[in-house]
Amino acid sequence: MWVLIPFVSTIMNFKEEYKKRFNAPMFSDLTTRELIIYRTGLKNGVSLGRRSVIPKTIIIKPRNKPIGPVINEDKRVNQILDNVSKYFKVSAAEVIGKCRKRYLVRPRSMVINLMRECTSLSYPDMAHILNKDHTTLIYHTEIKRLNKGVWLDNNLNNIFGTLKKEVCNETQ
Repeated sequence: MWVLIPFVSTIMNFKEEYKKRFNAPMFSDLTTRELIIYRTGLKNGVSLGRRSVIPKTIIIKPRNKPIGPVINEDKRVNQILDNVSKYFKVSAAEVIGKCRKRYLVRPRSMVINLMRECTSLSYPDMAHILNKDHTTLIYHTEIKRLNKGVWLDNNLNNIFGTLKKEVCNETQ
């Protein structure tokens, strides 16, 4: 946390105050102007860094390790995202994003369960692609398996079956 030091103090007090507060001898060699630039730049850099820019395109992060015998997993994941986003009329970026609005719960759960059943990806690999924690994915697959939460609706199960046929049959 930065403490603003009033400009009324003399140059020596300014430098001594920095040395005392931050216990850094490197500040003793800087001029007062350099100290002000350093303090302002660091403060502005931190505030700009906190405001991250949300990407407008979906970028599936490449994995370092091979994923198994199926070669076209990335193609299948993209197809799952496209089909679900078209059906539910939401963008794939919203499904992958951090937004927790109610209208995204069903498509998100649908994508997670389709990825689990139509690909050979592990939970950590799926979590890496979807920018989620792997325990979130386990939760979504469990509520589908136990017919709880959003999966109580039989219509959602019918939609899932239809989308699963489209995804699993097109890429094989």
